[in-house]
Amino acid sequence: MFHLRSEVYWDNNATTKPSKAVVREMVRVLENTHGNPSSPHRAAHDARALLERSRQVVAQAIGAMRTRSILWICHRGDQSDPPIRGGIVR
Repeated sequence: MFHLRSEVYWDNNATTKPSKAVVREMVRVLENTHGNPSSPHRAAHDARALLERSRQVVAQAIGAMRTRSILWICHRGDQSDPPIRGGIVR
């Protein structure tokens, strides 16, 4: 008889467990940075700088030539479809 010794998570399309390093960075950012990056106040400036730095890191990791090629979207099924299809078509 076959027995599983640990849980196997098959639904990574819905959510994937982040690495400990990602969780640590998220906690650091959430504790120290707030503000809408599109607003004109100081907190927004800090948030915008962090957002742009994140774009640079991701662009470098995936070999994108331009940081503005990196779009942050929340995944809500068909709402993320047009930006993805637009990127594929281009």
